[in-house]
Amino acid sequence: MKDYISENCALIGTDDIARLAIQTSENTAAIAKITDEMLRKSDLPKIFKNFASSDTGKEFLIMNGQLAEADAAYQGIYAKAKNSIFIIDDYIGIKSIMHLRNVNPGVMVTVFSDNKQSHLRRADLNDFRNEFPGILIDFKKTNNTMHDRYIILDYGKRSEKIYHCGASSKDAGKKTTTIMEVQDRAVYKQLVDILIKNPVLVLT
Repeated sequence: MKDYISENCALIGTDDIARLAIQTSENTAAIAKITDEMLRKSDLPKIFKNFASSDTGKEFLIMNGQLAEADAAYQGIYAKAKNSIFIIDDYIGIKSIMHLRNVNPGVMVTVFSDNKQSHLRRADLNDFRNEFPGILIDFKKTNNTMHDRYIILDYGKRSEKIYHCGASSKDAGKKTTTIMEVQDRAVYKQLVDILIKNPVLVLT
């Protein structure tokens, strides 16, 4: 292209050349930024070592493309809620609700789950409510309609956020898993509206 432009300089003006130079510079900078932030193959051994590390006793996951301590990732998400938290997860456990212990006052939590394998027991929930009486949690069934796990903050509000979670929060960090914020939230509205109408889940 350089040779073509040199040989046919009458076909392109000075302003056009200047614009091309600016665009090329911007493209180069953008590519450099993407390359710098990209997860490299050489990074994987270190990441997997961190996942399996017993030195710190901490467990890790990938949160929006970044390595994060698993429990802190969930607690950080829940702390962003101003009005409500919807947790969609068929395999909840005591760890699932312990992540909620630092939610903001007045935030209503609804867990949508069929509680498969009965990991969360009524006694566990009662202990949690006794220790954290200010946290309001309701439970509704998913009616066996869900496979993936989601966290929805402030549904229907301007501050609404949706996160797609690869694993159940009760297993946070035990195996390689990812949490990603969903950008196109509108496609989930009908799904959530159906879940809200589902019957109450009664723990045993």
